Amino acid sequence: MPTDTLQLQAVAALRRARRSRRTDSLDHFELFYRTYIVALLGMVAVGVAASALGGSPLAQRATEDVVSRGPDVLALVAAGVVLVGARSGARGGPLGLEQADVRYLLEAPVPRGAVIRPLALRQLQALLVTAAATGSAAGLLAARRLPGGAPGWMAAGAAYGVGLALLAFGTACAASGTRMSRVMATLLGAAAVAWAAADLVTGSSTSPLAALATVGMWPIVPVPLGAAAGLVVVLLCVTTFGLRKIANLSVEDAGRRSKLVGEMRFAATLRDVRTVLVLHRQLSQDVPRPDPWADLRKQTTVRHPVWRRDWHGVLRWRSSRFVRMAQLGAVAGWCTAVAARGTVMLFLVGGAAFWIAALDAADAIGQEMDHPSLLESYPLWPRRVFVRHLPAAIVVMLLPALAAGVTANAFGPGGFNVAAVAAMTFAGAVTAVCGAMVTLVKGPPPPFDPLDLITAPEVASMRKLQQLLLPILMASAALGVRTAASAVSISIIVAGGTLIWLRVRESTLLHRLLSALTRIVGRV
Repeated sequence: MPTDTLQLQAVAALRRARRSRRTDSLDHFELFYRTYIVALLGMVAVGVAASALGGSPLAQRATEDVVSRGPDVLALVAAGVVLVGARSGARGGPLGLEQADVRYLLEAPVPRGAVIRPLALRQLQALLVTAAATGSAAGLLAARRLPGGAPGWMAAGAAYGVGLALLAFGTACAASGTRMSRVMATLLGAAAVAWAAADLVTGSSTSPLAALATVGMWPIVPVPLGAAAGLVVVLLCVTTFGLRKIANLSVEDAGRRSKLVGEMRFAATLRDVRTVLVLHRQLSQDVPRPDPWADLRKQTTVRHPVWRRDWHGVLRWRSSRFVRMAQLGAVAGWCTAVAARGTVMLFLVGGAAFWIAALDAADAIGQEMDHPSLLESYPLWPRRVFVRHLPAAIVVMLLPALAAGVTANAFGPGGFNVAAVAAMTFAGAVTAVCGAMVTLVKGPPPPFDPLDLITAPEVASMRKLQQLLLPILMASAALGVRTAASAVSISIIVAGGTLIWLRVRESTLLHRLLSALTRIVGRV
């Protein structure tokens, strides 16, 4: 028997043994029942959300605007997916291999294609299922406001989601397999985004991604049969090329990515937002600049050391972090504008994007929480240290807040208003930083919470959901503000509540009560 055949059989035997070891302790009937329950609850949740938050049908003029500008917006989204996929592939993605595969199989004298392609196909299968389900849910929400019927919109959303998944996965695999540089990947992705943005501004459809965008809106936009067939051929060619080239990926990048992805999954299960954020930066190779953008003037006596230290860190950020924050702010503003037109559910998406941008702006507070022993050595209460970090974080957050204000007022129903942009920028920066500070200071939930033992499971679940959503709602409280009085009121309320929470959190009496409750529960 040829040596290659024996090697492939050995690899297949190793994988079967690993799979059997993992599935021996699983009850297949229970696993099937859980999958059925999750799918049923997901369908019910989407249906309820579509009925409660979908909004009323659009007027004739608004529907015409969607028909004329909707394909260009979807083409811009597809171009952004190309940019993300190319950059992910240039950094060693999109596969998150296990350490055993990288250490023992990729460095063994066996064909790498036989090791990597089955894993890539498995990941592509899961990605396609997720994309189809997400697209169907989005189509169901669109059917509440646009003509065409729910079945047609769900099919269009699923087709668009599958197309995005194939495009992103194929681009990432091709960039990883050809070992494309990060600069080249960024340039290619930026060119696709610029082309789609130019089509959106000019109202034309010259981008190659326009066919995929048209498929996403085929209930109200006719799709030529030839364009649809050509789109399928192009997507299959891109995916096939990526799968053929993925065997040439860098083993060093695969090993680094495997380690970081494993740690990120573990941190996500513990709901440790700070650790997930730091690991994501390492995964995207977002390291500080060796030389700052500008050198601060040396002083023998520093009157505001916290302020100066914060700007030392900000001046070493990569330009990609500023661009990412501005993009998240623009996404938050666009979601706010669409939510103001009736699609209320998008407000939560915009709030989450704004909150993520605020986590970057308040990075200095996260660094303080990373070194608790150093924080306790300061001759100040920790809350005073956190408060002194707020001014620099608010100034940095003005960039995504300005992007959110401009986007929300440009696409909102009331038209563009400079005063509304200024009010939303100021209030958005304050509330977003406060919400991010609550997330960072609170940290991951403790492994043992005494209150879970004395409360009903329903109450405990609602309390955990409230703890997860409260910082996001705080960060997005100022989205959509249009007057200076409302901006000042919202910022004062959120900032005052945050300061009170910091003061109560360090209360000696509260700590004593919690410690006593923990001891009592432990004895019982």
